Amino acid sequence: MGDSGAFSKIPPERQQRWLDNAKTIGLMFAGSGPRPLTCEELRSMKVSALVLGGETSRANFRLANDRLMTCLPEGTECAVIPNAPHLYAPANPKERRGQS
Repeated sequence: MGDSGAFSKIPPERQQRWLDNAKTIGLMFAGSGPRPLTCEELRSMKVSALVLGGETSRANFRLANDRLMTCLPEGTECAVIPNAPHLYAPANPKERRGQS
């Protein structure tokens, strides 16, 4: 989350959820993973897209969103949630709901 003290700053119920699911992290990195999508495949999308990111997201997430925007079809929009990291919804739920 771009903050070495992030875990201690989240509510206890979220801390527990992370701890309860910690054993699943290794599975996310095991195996070859899904086949990557190509820019050509992304450009062929027939629906509107909105790419979301947090204002304080780590650089790798911002770069991934920037790259995604170069591949998605014309008309795709990008929005940045103010004062929020990659996991913006719990960090800034008011903005997520458009109630700023």
